[in-house]
Order: sequence, then C-alpha cells, then structure tokens
Amino acid sequence: MQTIQFVYFGSICTRSKISSVDRNVTLPAHTVENEILLMLTVHRSAHFEIVVPERPHVTRRDGGHLIINPKVAVEDRTHLTREQAIELVKLTMVVGEAMKTVLTRSGIPIGRINYQDNGNWRHELHVHLYGRSRDATIQPWGTFLQIPPTRETFNAKMGNLEPLNADDARELGAEIERLLGIKKYREFS
Repeated sequence: MQTIQFVYFGSICTRSKISSVDRNVTLPAHTVENEILLMLTVHRSAHFEIVVPERPHVTRRDGGHLIINPKVAVEDRTHLTREQAIELVKLTMVVGEAMKTVLTRSGIPIGRINYQDNGNWRHELHVHLYGRSRDATIQPWGTFLQIPPTRETFNAKMGNLEPLNADDARELGAEIERLLGIKKYREFS
C-alpha cells in the first residue's frame, strides 16, 4: 500500500487541520511568502516532487491541478543543471500522461493538459500541470484558463476549488511509477 505524504509550505502547522486527513503525516518545512499550504505528495524523484496543491487553480471536476517543484529552490529553469533539466522535461511528460490516464479512468474526460511555468506569485521555478476536462464548468473546455491576477483576488474568488483527493494522488503516483518503467521513459536522456 502506498503511503500518502504531505508537503507543508509555511511556518506554522495546525495539527487539527490535517488530523482528519491522515494521522501519520510528515511535514517537511518550506516557506512561500508566509502562506500556509498543505499539499499531497504524489511522487518524488531525484531532484523534484510532484504535489497536489491545497488550493488548485483548476477544480478536480474540471481536470485537476498538479505542481512539479524542485527539491532545492532555483529562480528559473536557466539555473538547472543538465541532469535536472532532462529530469524536469521527462517528469512533465510522464505526469501529464498519468493525469490524462488516471483522471479519464475516474470519469473526468481529460482532453488536454496545459503546462505552465509561472513564478508570478512564488518567485522560484515550479511547473503547473492543469487537466482540461471536456465537461468542465468553471474553466470551460476550449477556453484559456481564467486565473485572477493576484493571489489575494484568486483566494477571494477561487480559493475554495476542490483539489485532487488522496485516492487520485495514490493512483497518479502508481501510474507515474508504471510509466517511468516503460522503455520510452527509462531510456530518456
């Protein structure tokens, strides 16, 4: 059985917030402009971790949202080593493929994955993967993503969207592991 771990972004942990989710939680410390964010860890690689954000930009029913974070913060991709850059490209491909497979199998008809390297609210490299469901209602299929311009506006207007759940994270993690074992990705360099 795969264990779901949580990555904690912030400086204060409120146990009551997480105790209802999982009593065996590990919380590595990270800080993002003093904002407290709890994220499910889907997969860890040599240099990156894939997480489900607590406050997604795309709700689960509209296709979901994952983030690839470097384990060691860098300003942008120009600061990655060759090895890290190759790993990041491979992970975006694998995670996008896993999202499409797992979420479609869960009844969310993913038509496309949007990949975005933003860094506007958190000024360090991280890559967002947004599933785009053909049945989406908040972020309609065939339109570009509507994300408010500031974190404060986002939190006020969209801060309560449903994230991918622990079952999704487990299935995504298993599918990522399976894909990393196939020839296409095993020989990726």
